Amino acid sequence: MSEPQFLTSEIAMIISATYSPEDNKLRLYPSARLDAETYQRVKDAGFVWAPKQELFVAPKWSPAREDLAIELAGEIEPEEMTLVERAQAKAERLDELAIKRHRQANAFQRAAEDLSEAFAYGQPILVGHHSERKARKTQERMQAAMTNANKAQKLANYWLYRAEGVQLHANYKNDPRVRANRIKTLLADLRDMQREINHAYLTFAMWEKVTEDETIKVAIGRSIPTGQLAPWDLWGKVERGEVSPQEARQQCIDAAQRSLSSDRRRRYIEHTLNRLSYERELLGPVRRYEGELTPVIHKPLLASTGRTSRRRVRLTPRPSSWKAKPPCHSTSPTTLNFPCLRRNGGT
Repeated sequence: MSEPQFLTSEIAMIISATYSPEDNKLRLYPSARLDAETYQRVKDAGFVWAPKQELFVAPKWSPAREDLAIELAGEIEPEEMTLVERAQAKAERLDELAIKRHRQANAFQRAAEDLSEAFAYGQPILVGHHSERKARKTQERMQAAMTNANKAQKLANYWLYRAEGVQLHANYKNDPRVRANRIKTLLADLRDMQREINHAYLTFAMWEKVTEDETIKVAIGRSIPTGQLAPWDLWGKVERGEVSPQEARQQCIDAAQRSLSSDRRRRYIEHTLNRLSYERELLGPVRRYEGELTPVIHKPLLASTGRTSRRRVRLTPRPSSWKAKPPCHSTSPTTLNFPCLRRNGGT
């Protein structure tokens, strides 16, 4: 089925959008062929047409794709088909292809056997006889039929292998160990975003203190443990006189403020937190470790949580009166519903 490229009016009435937290993908279900402009926007956003399912699917969620889906469909609904059901439907399609190739292989094999009757009991090709030409043609057809039977059988085995792989992949995605690793990946993503926020705070605080031109020129080429204090090309512009030191300082302050007030990062953090809640709920309760916390146990634990400092680790529980300090950037979501499952204009 070719990709849809034409559409009547009233886009929001004929396109529905869904989100699946299982695979973190957005899907668009058009009931008519998209016009060229809308199709190009969907394609540029990263959506790919799936002809067998008759839908557009994005490889993963992003704020831009969510905004486009809401614009076209009006709202994003939960995906009705689970990952296992989708895998089962695909496996059935692949099984049908395998059965079709098996039938073709059997047909070619029967044709080859019928043609081989001309050479029964070792009948040779009589060179120079009037039957030589027909015999050689029969031999070529028999060999072609055998070759086609072999190819069809290989394709049948390939589609069976693909069908088995689809089911194994669905089971693999739902394996508790894989889900636990997915939770670790989400936590690592949160730590990366927190590092970016911390770096923006430190950069902003540093440029608030640096006001002299000579000091600004020195600071532009320097870095702090969390990263560079200024864009890599800003030092050359200041040296060539294209940008004054005070203008460069203001550019760095504006960049830090944009990073701290980034709505895109805020949405990524909220989405990641909600995905964590979803994965943890499906993972179920984790049994508490009651054994002795030795340095051998602490070393991989600290590595998995992003702690690389060699500071002494507290092995005894903190007093009940101790309270953790809030992070420097907290989204404090009020609900655990996925933010993409909302109506147009909602929060």
